[in-house]
Amino acid sequence: MLRKSRAASILTLLLVLTCSGAAWAIDYIAEGENNYGACASPCNQNSFNAYNVATVTGFTGSMAYWGYGGVLYTESQLGGADLVEDTLPGGEDRMFGDAHTILALATHGGIVQENGNGPYRHYVIMCMTGGADDCRPNTYASSTVAMRLGERCGQFATPYRGWTRWVTLVTCHSIETNPWQQWEMTTTDGLEYIMGFQGLFYNSPSTDDQLSSWANGAFGLTWPFAASWFNAVDDYFWNNVGGVAVPGSDGADAMIRYANQTYLYGTRPVCGSTNYFAVAYHQG
Repeated sequence: MLRKSRAASILTLLLVLTCSGAAWAIDYIAEGENNYGACASPCNQNSFNAYNVATVTGFTGSMAYWGYGGVLYTESQLGGADLVEDTLPGGEDRMFGDAHTILALATHGGIVQENGNGPYRHYVIMCMTGGADDCRPNTYASSTVAMRLGERCGQFATPYRGWTRWVTLVTCHSIETNPWQQWEMTTTDGLEYIMGFQGLFYNSPSTDDQLSSWANGAFGLTWPFAASWFNAVDDYFWNNVGGVAVPGSDGADAMIRYANQTYLYGTRPVCGSTNYFAVAYHQG
């Protein structure tokens, strides 16, 4: 499947955001992968997941119901460069993964120590490859395929700033035992809220509605993000462990944002690493 141009949606977003006195425009990019065996080499692998695409399409349906627009990409449309910082060679996040308020991703994910013995980082598996369009964008401090989302200041904000504020990751190990290590590099200059899973994530027909349930709670009922996420990941069969990681200007700010943040909250006023994270887990 060919990837579509996203220039029109990006232009619309910029027009809304530059209107004097206009409220922050909320939109999303949703990406999900089922058939990894159909990906281009070397991204292809003997793996199939029947529910990732249903997870993100359900999310887009709920967001549309509540009046929010965005873009959806599935299967071979998923490109590693979608999430790679645009200041790196071949990185295209300014046009894709970092051009929207919300990134909703359902794919394989993992945790790895940088350079074999360094801090623990997160990676996700995408489908398209070629050049810097790598299969596994990651949150390393030093990487040719590093994710830097939502940057509003710092070295990665020039020449293109990022727009991502909130991330939902239906992946394994997305909020692991050291989430401040996993996400410190991309929360430093802007990313505000990360929702995901600790350990292995098992999906099935009983879990493929979790992103849509989160959207219904967060945008339909104006629940705080954490409350909506933990309600959504409640699962009667698999007992997956949902997690939330929230940076703050200090410990109190991180805790307040963890417990109370809704979509009505303004942009987090911070530039640079704070070393403060609020982290919480909930087992279904």
